Amino acid sequence: MLLVPAPVAAALPPLVSQSVHFEVPGHDLIPGIAAFRASCDVMTTGEPLALLDNETVRTTISAAPGACSMILVLFGFDVAIPTINTTPIGRSTYYIPGLSFATIGIVDVSLDLQTSLNSTSRAVDPAVASIEHEDVDWASWGAQRLVVQGVHGHGSVASSTLETTFTYALSLGLTIWIAGFQAYETSLADFGQYAGTPTLVTPLSVDLLPHPLVLGPARDVTYQGATLNWTGTVDSDMDHLEIWVADGTTNVSYRITDRVASAMSVPLRADTTYSVWVVVVDRSDQASWSGGVTFHTLTVPPPTPPPTTTPPTYTESQANVIVVGTFAFIAILGTLVAYGFGRTRGRV
Repeated sequence: MLLVPAPVAAALPPLVSQSVHFEVPGHDLIPGIAAFRASCDVMTTGEPLALLDNETVRTTISAAPGACSMILVLFGFDVAIPTINTTPIGRSTYYIPGLSFATIGIVDVSLDLQTSLNSTSRAVDPAVASIEHEDVDWASWGAQRLVVQGVHGHGSVASSTLETTFTYALSLGLTIWIAGFQAYETSLADFGQYAGTPTLVTPLSVDLLPHPLVLGPARDVTYQGATLNWTGTVDSDMDHLEIWVADGTTNVSYRITDRVASAMSVPLRADTTYSVWVVVVDRSDQASWSGGVTFHTLTVPPPTPPPTTTPPTYTESQANVIVVGTFAFIAILGTLVAYGFGRTRGRV
């Protein structure tokens, strides 16, 4: 039985959560008679962002109601609006209890609370990223999308933060109902907008392209190969170099992991035109190419012929000496042989 292991899901970075507080100070509705104040929280969440060079991503920020207390101050006494326990958004209507009973259901009076939430997001360092449509109006609780554009540049990793500030706006109106029909409506107070504290801060980084290297002219060009050399800045997140060699028919690449390498000898064919490049690849598999260099290898040299030998030459006097010496040697050799033969016979 063959068991295929299930792929392990990549771990997502943890979300950043922040409770944002809004404090609305007391506002007079009817001086000396009625006033209003509020203290509310909003639970916000954002995603850490890690972008590649010049990458555009869509990220999400979310907002949910937190604890909220809205107080009516009537003749100096605090009267909490009992139906408000969490922060409202949009239009909410609250009937004043007891009035309908006192008027035998003929007259009702409602307080109309209108609230809205706005957020503004920005990269603290605009040289790292920009935000499309920084301002967002929230019609309801939930999530909103932001479009974040990473910068284009060369280096390792550029880091910043994405800060989102929230603003809460409130206004209060009053509506009188008679026999179920709206008889009168008025705006009692516009309490204005209040910035929440603290802001939602999420990490933001952009992995820039590696710096391209400068490829110099080919050196030590022969019919068998050449030496390539390069200079330039090597970024801290470099993974490897690739040396690309092309002759119009075949492309070959060599991988180099040595960070301090600055030259390489490559084998080549004779009498061939080559184009070469050096490519820097970072840990995110982003690549930067150098400018190309073109050169032509040498032709194969002709084979070296074998060395020739000539017979020695002698002068006439040298020849005479050689002849006389040769005859003398033969005579001596004959005498020795005869002597040796005679002694052998005498013994016998």
